[in-house]
Amino acid sequence: MKNTKYFPFERNKYFYGKLLSVDDFELEQRYGNDKRRMLNRFLQGSGVVAGLYAVRLDERTLSVEKGFALDALGREIVVDAPVICKLQLLEGYASCVEESGKDYVYLCLDYEEEESGIVHNIAGNAMRPDESEAYNRIRETYRLYVTDEEPEQGRLDQSALYEQERTLYAQDGVKIKLAAPKYVEAGGAGELRLFIENLSKTYLSFSFRLALEYMDCEGKSAIAVNFNEMQFEKTGSYELSYEVEAADLPGALASVHVEEKSAKLFFNKEPREFAASDGAIAMQIRLIQEDIRSCMVRDYYKTAMENLAQNSGRERLYLAKIYLLRTGDGCAIDRIENLPFGQYILNQNLSFALHQLTMEGGGVPAARERRAKEQKGINGQGQPPAVRFAQGSVWLDLSGGGQRGDRFLSDEIPHGLGLGNVSMQAGLEGADGAVTYGSSEIFADMDVMLEVAVRTFPERGTFQIGARLREPAIKSGVTVHWLAVKREEEKEKKKLVRKIFIRPGVLELAVRESHYLEAVCTNMEDTSVVWSVQGQGGTMSENGLYTAPNTPGVYEVVAESVAYPDVKASIFVVVREA
Repeated sequence: MKNTKYFPFERNKYFYGKLLSVDDFELEQRYGNDKRRMLNRFLQGSGVVAGLYAVRLDERTLSVEKGFALDALGREIVVDAPVICKLQLLEGYASCVEESGKDYVYLCLDYEEEESGIVHNIAGNAMRPDESEAYNRIRETYRLYVTDEEPEQGRLDQSALYEQERTLYAQDGVKIKLAAPKYVEAGGAGELRLFIENLSKTYLSFSFRLALEYMDCEGKSAIAVNFNEMQFEKTGSYELSYEVEAADLPGALASVHVEEKSAKLFFNKEPREFAASDGAIAMQIRLIQEDIRSCMVRDYYKTAMENLAQNSGRERLYLAKIYLLRTGDGCAIDRIENLPFGQYILNQNLSFALHQLTMEGGGVPAARERRAKEQKGINGQGQPPAVRFAQGSVWLDLSGGGQRGDRFLSDEIPHGLGLGNVSMQAGLEGADGAVTYGSSEIFADMDVMLEVAVRTFPERGTFQIGARLREPAIKSGVTVHWLAVKREEEKEKKKLVRKIFIRPGVLELAVRESHYLEAVCTNMEDTSVVWSVQGQGGTMSENGLYTAPNTPGVYEVVAESVAYPDVKASIFVVVREA
């Protein structure tokens, strides 16, 4: 029953006296299975429904928790008990790790069937009369294996319905991918994204130019892309984004591609080959006038049946990405990333809960509503935000008058609202006691024409008033009234997360070789650390000098905070023969 073709559907027609054969009974089973699996594939999709989480037990062993999944043909895969696997014993390990030399592999799950339950066959075998036994059951089971093959672009991620990807470079543990939208509203904005993954121990840098057609970036028809890993914390994964403006030409096909001979790539300043033809990495983007969602839905329904018929059975179920550390006697498991391509299926309960969370307080609509209330001056309790204010007046000495353009300044005055930003207003008092805010030139009955301004000093909680004569004056001084307003906002106090990062993140040495390690502490006043090495893995000095042991292997070096003993970090050091 491992057929990979659903249709055309055919079922038994019964009548009195019909002679039922093995083929008839198999047809009966196949009809029910194919109908169910087709519904699974079209309505649910493929991926993990529950469980199947991969956990690292030690450097060479992992466990796959029990769970349930649907494969690309809609077939149900049930792992009814946790499975403990030795990495080196998994199918595909030798070809993926020992021969290819990659620093990672993918753990995959496949649907399998096996025959069981041998019973006596009373009819025997017409071709082989001496064979009087046959299998009585077909057991639905599974197969775990590892592979280094990447999934086909756009096959697994749901974002492929509205976004397209092209791999620009994939070699030596480095992968560079460009993502662009499938649709952009004519005259609107879109986003190009560049994903960089560097699993090697070297530093990566590259540059190239992205040529644009019917689009521009900051008014230019090309984007100069430059990346230098030395400018980032070495995490191995990076993302760059560029906003583009589409031409107002509904129906046109915009395009983006790497200009020929513009690409350069370096590993630790050593040049590498980085070239691809335009056609291999060109992407076209439809400029549309209608809603993007409408285009996506229409295109999906037009092509879903054809895509399923063409690609059934070609999709793997990727449970995890296993990063490896190479040692003298094989590979050790560094870390495990579960469901690296997001192959999971949301059931109705989870989908409904996510919808509720979005609508009732945890998602975008609720956040928009809160922002709207804040813009209207209303906080979460339905009360106006707390406001403090202070006011007063100051005599501004004009020194008996002056000429047009003369400037006069008051002393520095405390407003009494404490440190921080305040809003200030200053008004000029006339002879009749009226106070004028703004330009005094508007009112013809002013006895002196002055421009008044206020400068605040948030770090000292003070301000200074200045004035400039618009016309000659003979007055000795004027009274300036001032108002200071400070809004007290309730700010959420974010808990500072204390962390330690060790540089470099991965270290490879020869036996008895030494290297300085640096512990970078964040959100800590006391940055002193204590270094240690697990087991007999070498020695560490107080200032971070690590010396490798005489024996090759993989050893763990730990940096622990002195002030915060629960804060620590570690790296693995690979020691090889000289």
